[in-house]
Amino acid sequence: MTLAPSKGVCEPLDPMLCDALGSLILLLHRHVAYPKNHIRRRSNKNDLAYQLANLYDACAAAKIPLPCAPLSALITRLSRHLHGITLVKLIHVVASDFLKRPPTDYTNSVIAAIVMAYGRASTPHTADVFLRDYATRHGGVYCTRMLASRYRRKYASWLRDFADPLDIPLDAPLHNAWSSRTDVWNAIIRAHVLNNDLVGARTWLERFRVTLQLASKLPSLDLEPPQNTASPYHTFVHGVSSFQGIRSYSAKISRSEKLRHANQAQRLGVSFKAAVVYDVIDALHRDGVVMGVSLLNFLASFEGGYAHIQRGTSLALEALSLERGPALVAQRVRRRRTQRESVRGKRMHLATATSLCTLYATDACHRVSPTSLMPLDRKLFQVVENVDITTVRGILSHCVELVTKFSSRKRIKKGRALLNAMFRAMLWTNDFPGAWYTAQLFKTWRVEPDVFTYAILWQRFSPIISELPIPASIKVVQKILLRMVHEQVKVLGTVALDEPAWAAELCQNPCVDSALSRIKRDAHARL
Repeated sequence: MTLAPSKGVCEPLDPMLCDALGSLILLLHRHVAYPKNHIRRRSNKNDLAYQLANLYDACAAAKIPLPCAPLSALITRLSRHLHGITLVKLIHVVASDFLKRPPTDYTNSVIAAIVMAYGRASTPHTADVFLRDYATRHGGVYCTRMLASRYRRKYASWLRDFADPLDIPLDAPLHNAWSSRTDVWNAIIRAHVLNNDLVGARTWLERFRVTLQLASKLPSLDLEPPQNTASPYHTFVHGVSSFQGIRSYSAKISRSEKLRHANQAQRLGVSFKAAVVYDVIDALHRDGVVMGVSLLNFLASFEGGYAHIQRGTSLALEALSLERGPALVAQRVRRRRTQRESVRGKRMHLATATSLCTLYATDACHRVSPTSLMPLDRKLFQVVENVDITTVRGILSHCVELVTKFSSRKRIKKGRALLNAMFRAMLWTNDFPGAWYTAQLFKTWRVEPDVFTYAILWQRFSPIISELPIPASIKVVQKILLRMVHEQVKVLGTVALDEPAWAAELCQNPCVDSALSRIKRDAHARL
């Protein structure tokens, strides 16, 4: 197809030719994925990445401009298959060509893809330079620092006291092709987060906040404000909540900024990392931004990790109340809520299930003796309309429903995070048959257990079984769980207690298959 212009079949700018090449790239991008046991190693000329690079070179030689959607897909695919200096060289070529193209309605998708590619290549500051060059070439004049010195001097003083000027990333002029698009802001923050440059990420987040707060001033400068969403805040707090992220952040911020966070941590009685996260969330509330489901789920799990059960449950319930589809999300973005809606959601995402399981496990860790085999029948939540979250098994049943429903098979991703959280919750609530069933789901859903799976098992059973080794396969996990199921049957058979229904059934028929069939019935009853 790239030879068609040279053969006189059509013009290089022919829309049909551009669309056909774009469809080919999108097809490759969507249907080519890493194999299950893929190991990233040196690429060869037969790899998809080199084939796409050769296709781009052929289009450039024939002067065929690829549409923005397939071009962004090509860049994304290159950044996932290549790395290091090879990726940097290829992205340099694409970015240099793209700088010459005038902005269109979908230019932001290509800019975001280029920025993320530089981030994956461990050169986030090159992404800053690219944004500056693109905005300057196409008429961008006003940087956030210039606008802040005129309209918001508080930002300028904060930036001066925040960190060493050498650690502050380059400021790019605002331009509607990128500064009015939240996905580009999110990409540049994530590019710095990927490289543990949390000071750079926080600086870009503050620049995003400046554009939000100057939304009424920007139209007079022929600039559009970005959409009022929480994704840039979420990207930063997710990065700073990791061990490497908070260590990098605390090492580079100024002494006065570090003291401010330390005083806040002491006042709230939390850790330094929690104080930094709370500081960003307070800024989000001051900016009038409404938290989305993903950020609420992250904060619920974050609070659960610090044993703040009440705050975590409150955030998880708010996440459930918002899971009613894209239409309500658009309404929430357009208007600021004056009061909390009482209408609850009628579906539950897998991400919410992960945060709920984290809360159940954390609560059980503080209530159950490590050597106890008695089942914990504690309910943190009430039934939310059609969503049964009163037990961990109820949450598992909804997860099985989401995964097995035919309409959901193409879009549901069965990840380790969900099964690890479910596994941990089952173990710490002493639902060993449920944990055995969850261990089987790793194989059923074709999810490989990782080191966290074995760490969860070791943390739970090391006080019970002396010298328990960390298992090397899921079969060892199942054997240990089967042993715990039989021990629990003995305890339940000799102790009178207000038992859950599954425990009574397990005592009557001390067979694991009975407990498994009960869980399956709970799941299929909701299908």
